[in-house]
Amino acid sequence: MYEIIHSLRSRLPELEWHLSKLNAQILPILHASQLFCLPSDASYTHCIAQIEWDIERLEEPLTIKMQHYLVKKIQQRINFLVKICLVLDKKSSEAIKNIVLEGCMTPQQRQQLIYEIWQTLIKQEQALIEAKQYLPSSIKQAKLAEDLNLLRQKRINAQKMYENLTSIR
Repeated sequence: MYEIIHSLRSRLPELEWHLSKLNAQILPILHASQLFCLPSDASYTHCIAQIEWDIERLEEPLTIKMQHYLVKKIQQRINFLVKICLVLDKKSSEAIKNIVLEGCMTPQQRQQLIYEIWQTLIKQEQALIEAKQYLPSSIKQAKLAEDLNLLRQKRINAQKMYENLTSIR
């Protein structure tokens, strides 16, 4: 158990450094996640403190089952924060959404959210198709057609994600 505790602790300083650079960007994501119990005025330091507290609990006499649970919980929290840091460095909002979807929601919540996104994209696609009819300029129509193709691809991806989630059950 000592090696596990040491390896978990050794990840925290670098993680804290990365989080400190992204504090303002990371707060909405941390509040959306359900991995941490955060006050409304929380910062990344609250997350690190919760992880450190869990690591300290590992040093106490616990059942094997409780130790495994805590290790898994700590690893999940650390991995979640690492993923967010990597994604925010790349500035990809889609990837951030995927992390939140993967790490913070139940399968039912994820399915409902993807269904809502899919339905919104269908409505947006229909609105663009209608708007395309009323544009006089061929340049504007070309831009709208490009936007429509991009939106159609997003809708298809959302539909596939939803169908994959519903077929798992």
